[in-house]
Amino acid sequence: MAKSEISNYLKGTNFGFSIPDGSTIQGIKVEVDRKEGNTAAAGGVIDNTVQLIDETGTIRTTVNKADTATFWPTTDGTVIYGGTSDLWGEAAGFWTTTKINDLDFGVAFVSENKKVSGGGAAESAHVDFIRITVTYGPPAITVGTIGTQTASMNIPSTSQYVGGAFTMVRSGGTANVTSITITENGTVDALNNLDNIKLQYDLDITSPYDCAGESFAAGDTQYGSTDIDGFSAANGTSAFTGSVAVSNTQAMCVYVVLDVGSGASDGNTLEIEIINPSTDVVVSAGDVTPATAVAIAGATTINLLPNVFQDHYRWRNDNGYEAGDGTVDVGNIRPNGDVSNQMTITDGGCTGAWCEVIMLKKA
Repeated sequence: MAKSEISNYLKGTNFGFSIPDGSTIQGIKVEVDRKEGNTAAAGGVIDNTVQLIDETGTIRTTVNKADTATFWPTTDGTVIYGGTSDLWGEAAGFWTTTKINDLDFGVAFVSENKKVSGGGAAESAHVDFIRITVTYGPPAITVGTIGTQTASMNIPSTSQYVGGAFTMVRSGGTANVTSITITENGTVDALNNLDNIKLQYDLDITSPYDCAGESFAAGDTQYGSTDIDGFSAANGTSAFTGSVAVSNTQAMCVYVVLDVGSGASDGNTLEIEIINPSTDVVVSAGDVTPATAVAIAGATTINLLPNVFQDHYRWRNDNGYEAGDGTVDVGNIRPNGDVSNQMTITDGGCTGAWCEVIMLKKA
């Protein structure tokens, strides 16, 4: 290169990566072994451009890792760009296994003959090798939710479907879900007043694998065993073990079913969530995300069954159909034998004179 000249691109591609499908790309490190050739020149060779190339062969200009302040050594030396957690200015998730495994993925390298005062001789730039190391995590299972909790449950009641579902899908490959821990976080005393907790599930094998096409049925397969002694505390946990395969083409849709005990208080709420999926959901391989709480939307209110009290009575003569029966408004009724009477319970109150004179007495 003549003085102040910039070289053509040197592109390093065709690395032949085979990172497992669905893995999470965490960082990209580029190592270049290089030197300058004219040790007598006043000036020297520096970096001009160091940028990654995506799967389409396009040079990513998001960031330039070139060190434009350091002259190259005159003997072979290796310099590192990027690192194990460096995504080269791209957002998390931009670099996928598809992009990295493509033969067009690589790095573009440009050098420059930098002139210094009083100098400016021609220079040569030598690159011995370029090495790329990609750091990645195995495919992860993502826990989400769909739907909402049912609005209300009765006190007491059995085999109550909480509503909604937890969804579990893997970014690639297959792993087994071996343990699920759920948490109850409402105002109900989940230790003493919730019981026979169980998980049932469907498998969604239809794109987009989000459980939207699945719904709870009493006969759905049960995951693990029924928890017969309530949650671990008033706001506690319930854990289940099993083995269900999850992949990027098979999502697990998990439903919560339980009993409400007679000791629950009217107006209590029930709220089901997975506090930390990264630890509360255990899988045979890979990670689980997120590390923050995932809760089925809404809350369930627990209500006492209504009690019906009969406060007023009105007798009718048995002389026609109900709407046409005559009304007995005065006097006491003293049947000598069995009498058939029709009775209607209303919420309209009692305002007629008969309210004061008709009495229903127990013999």
